[in-house]
Amino acid sequence: MPTQLICPEAGLWTRRGQGIVGLPLSARPLEHSVSEPAPLPEPPYHVVVFTSLRTSDADGYGEQSARMLKLAAEQPGFLGVDSARAADGLGITVSYWRDEASIVAWRKQADHRIARADGRARWYESFTVHVGKVERAYGFTRPE
Repeated sequence: MPTQLICPEAGLWTRRGQGIVGLPLSARPLEHSVSEPAPLPEPPYHVVVFTSLRTSDADGYGEQSARMLKLAAEQPGFLGVDSARAADGLGITVSYWRDEASIVAWRKQADHRIARADGRARWYESFTVHVGKVERAYGFTRPE
């Protein structure tokens, strides 16, 4: 499968299936989401599962999302991200991190703190965050 630009605003490349190239990952509707999970190392590693319901205010959300994706990718310990959003505004983003210290550092990062405040003020009706350690991981890829 070819390498595609999944977030041109952030300059991030990854091996992905067919999707809407040119939109930030968070702006892609579920029916056009990427079809291949983020490549990850062998466990253990840590995850942050962010499940959210969006407001109708979309102004600036895609750009902010792209900035945060690029910034996260620059953080020590960042391993990757998978994200999808349905047409009704329900979204799930799973970010992968080497260890919990990397997650704590990302949470404390100044620009990320501002983005989280903006999200609560403008873009999210509600959200939940789950943080965990992955002890085991496996998958399946259909042969071509």
